[in-house]
Amino acid sequence: MNANEFIDADEFIGVDEFIDKIKNIDKYYFPSEINLTIRSMSQKYINNRSKNLRDQIKKLKDQSEKLKDQSEKLTDQSKKLIEWISYSQFTNVEEIARGGFGIIYCATRDKKSVILKKFKNSQDTSRYFLNELKSNQNCYEIKHHIIRVHGITKDPKLGEYMLVMQYAPGGDLHNWLQKEFADITWNKKKLAILWQISEGLETIHKADYIHRDFHSGNILYDLSSIKRHQWLIGDLGLSQPADNTSSNNEIYGVIPYVAPEIFRGSAFSKETD
Repeated sequence: MNANEFIDADEFIGVDEFIDKIKNIDKYYFPSEINLTIRSMSQKYINNRSKNLRDQIKKLKDQSEKLKDQSEKLTDQSKKLIEWISYSQFTNVEEIARGGFGIIYCATRDKKSVILKKFKNSQDTSRYFLNELKSNQNCYEIKHHIIRVHGITKDPKLGEYMLVMQYAPGGDLHNWLQKEFADITWNKKKLAILWQISEGLETIHKADYIHRDFHSGNILYDLSSIKRHQWLIGDLGLSQPADNTSSNNEIYGVIPYVAPEIFRGSAFSKETD
């Protein structure tokens, strides 16, 4: 080495090694000068390492924030995805309910129970089908307590499309109250049920929809929830955007649950829900 050669502090490993390098540069260095050089170079080494460490930490934080943002975006996108499900994936298809607008079947898919909802043949079938699909997805993006639509399938024999929906094994609120009313208390079950139903209705209204058929038969009990039992709002086939205030004098829903002002000609609204 030459006497003027510079030793990079980043190469410094230990004191003994550093002293040997100093000796090779200039054998006439005094010990005190060597010690001063060591302290100076060591401080530079520490400062450089500290800066590098701070830079690495900042990069890791930035990468962590990016990953978090990407994860949130993927989560949001996954909620919007509608899966096309081949009808051949369903077994044990059995009719469990029939209403004015459609037929409900229970089926098994991947060892789990699901609901297949088919709308009855009419000129409005497509409208109700797409309306429930769209409103359900828009509501589910905001919060839970809404029955989820998993996807769409088609009955190959009848050529009719069906919604594949979440199954709530606990049944509806109306039948549940008939069995359990005497045993439920305000301080535990009643308030919890009311809170969950309110959350579901608030979700619908935050998405700027009106349910228009809100009653105890459309409030369903999910016993299979991992965290706890949940009450979920279903049957959004008659829902409509809140800004659609036109009244066509048609009365929808179950009569005892219809708001009195509807019978006087008022339009459906969030308040009538």
